[in-house]
Amino acid sequence: MRTLPDSIRTEGHGLRTLYLCEGIEADAVLEALQTPGEMLKDGDKRIVRKVGDWVIKESRFNKGVGPLKMTTNPQRYRNGWLSSLEMMRLGLPVPKTIAYVEHHLCGVIWRSTFIYEYIPEALPLNEYLHSLNDAGKDQAPEPFFQGLAAALHQLAQARVLHRDLKPLNVLTANGKDFYFIDLDEAFLDHDFLPEHRLRNQVQLLDGMRTAWTREQYNDFLEASIPAGEEVESWKKRVWEIVDERADSGKFY
Repeated sequence: MRTLPDSIRTEGHGLRTLYLCEGIEADAVLEALQTPGEMLKDGDKRIVRKVGDWVIKESRFNKGVGPLKMTTNPQRYRNGWLSSLEMMRLGLPVPKTIAYVEHHLCGVIWRSTFIYEYIPEALPLNEYLHSLNDAGKDQAPEPFFQGLAAALHQLAQARVLHRDLKPLNVLTANGKDFYFIDLDEAFLDHDFLPEHRLRNQVQLLDGMRTAWTREQYNDFLEASIPAGEEVESWKKRVWEIVDERADSGKFY
């Protein structure tokens, strides 16, 4: 079981348990929870909204087995928050963590809320690239693919495995600085394997490929290929998987 950092303050407020980062007041978190804000995502499993300078990511209420799973295995559902805290400590590019909240009823955790800092003007990778197209630019900024590759290398060096690294889960506002989000599937203390990089490259290309040409994406592949791998055969392997997924109608 992962232990909480000493800097985390735990407070009970009615039917909620608040895990607060240093300098964050409970009243501000409670007020944010009650504020509608701006809806960013209304999904089957998560509701995400912007309230002031914060992003509020809540699990959707489920009358079935969801609360039972959350109650019997809270560590699994805390993973995104705990991974964010540790990645912040390691200096990795993630939004600043604000708080985590567990909502209780009759001894059951029926909802969890993860709160983190909003990054102004940041867009998911695919939206950012399409915005350049809309602006009449025929190529991404020169540092884009090198910066994205460097961010992947950072994860590997820190022994972080992000199993859901699709373009929606990487944000950028300028094509130079990148932030990893949606860390529910980010796991720490993992030895790096080339297959991990292959998975991440396929996930990213799967979601970005309609914005630019294959030749341009090869710049990213070449910059992020694991050491010791033969470049051309690696690129061929990646594109074969991406094409196979496209032919079968699968997309990340």
